[in-house]
Amino acid sequence: MDITRAITSYVKSASFSFLTADEVRSISVKQIVNPVLLDNANAPTEGGLYDPALGPMRPDDICRTCHQNHFDCPGHFGHMELPSPVFHPLFMNHAYSLLRGTCVFCHHFKISRVAMAKYTAQFQLLDYGLVDEAQAIAKEQLKRPLGAAPAADDAAEGDDEGDDDADAEDDDEDKTEHAAVRADNVPIETVDEFVKRIAATARDHIRGAIRRGVKKGADHGSAEYAARRDLRNVFLKDILRRRCERCQAYVAPH
Repeated sequence: MDITRAITSYVKSASFSFLTADEVRSISVKQIVNPVLLDNANAPTEGGLYDPALGPMRPDDICRTCHQNHFDCPGHFGHMELPSPVFHPLFMNHAYSLLRGTCVFCHHFKISRVAMAKYTAQFQLLDYGLVDEAQAIAKEQLKRPLGAAPAADDAAEGDDEGDDDADAEDDDEDKTEHAAVRADNVPIETVDEFVKRIAATARDHIRGAIRRGVKKGADHGSAEYAARRDLRNVFLKDILRRRCERCQAYVAPH
């Protein structure tokens, strides 16, 4: 880099994320399998944390990966294969909330399929910065005849943990899970149809964004960040229920 010339470009934004397991393996030059750091001669062991493939340990060593000396070698990544999943310490609070929001009987989140379909579509849309479209999805409801009362699925979305007054709505909710019907038994929209409609709507918006050159996961500004943060907080609060909206089982607090 020539420091005598002005740099005409500038950093517009920055974003941070975690590498996936496949990405970690792809950039790794050595798998760490040896718990012994140094041998009897005080030299780095093969497969240890000081393996020569990761970079020179001493000033007179040569890196086995880039063949540079101690000064020029930038250092290289290694990786460890863990025998079982390990929670990242920064994710423990969210992981704990997700476990508390999971039904121990049906193993789904303790919200209805209608609510889950809407949350899924909203998160997918926010991946492409489609804030307005995500907010529109949040207002979607099961199609029903004019003048019909709101479905129990829609009315229960804002309930928090410990809300037991939904017993009176059980019959209505069971009917909604199968179909919302007119008085003359003409189906309006089943839950399966609603889930497919919401998923198709989200896919159409995402395809349009891709055609416009929008990339998934790119920085889409503060509005998208705030919308994602608020949606995540609402979702984590919504799944903390005593009764599962899927199987209607009561789950004791963890």
